[in-house]
Amino acid sequence: MATYNITTGNDDYYSVQFDGGGLTYHYTTATLYNGRNQTIFPASTEIAYIKINTAAIPDTDVISAATLYIYEHSYTSSKGTSKIYRIYMPSATSFVVLDKTYAGGWTSEALNATEIAAIDKTGLTRFTISTADPGATKFRTFQIRAYEYDTPSTFSAYLVVTHAAPSTGVITRTLLGVGI
Repeated sequence: MATYNITTGNDDYYSVQFDGGGLTYHYTTATLYNGRNQTIFPASTEIAYIKINTAAIPDTDVISAATLYIYEHSYTSSKGTSKIYRIYMPSATSFVVLDKTYAGGWTSEALNATEIAAIDKTGLTRFTISTADPGATKFRTFQIRAYEYDTPSTFSAYLVVTHAAPSTGVITRTLLGVGI
């Protein structure tokens, strides 16, 4: 089992987009924002991006398990709006979605076989975190701690991966009935 982490401060950041406007990207030393705000005009969307360096996994190794860890800093939302967020994992074919309910503090999510297959053994494994649309005149704001929040890497997202070289399929032979 090995732990893979964000390797630089710019491997986690968030974007902000106001309806009808362009995207702006923020590399922060505090928290990464995720949210949808329909109480303002124009409405806004914030999405967090995390890139974890998994290039040290040998390309021929087989990954048998992986768990993503993030630190949930805070969550506020309009009354009657659930405190949920989504973790997307962009892959070659689609986005894999994991729905989570905010609890605060460290949280983890075990990846399923499809998500494990999307781990990039030659570079960066990417995760995107966002909140669902809360509906008209409502908001959701979710924050996770960035790499630099306190002491660099104290609160960075990380991935624990169990991997090993593939089985060699060595055949053992027994000689039964020798000398008969």
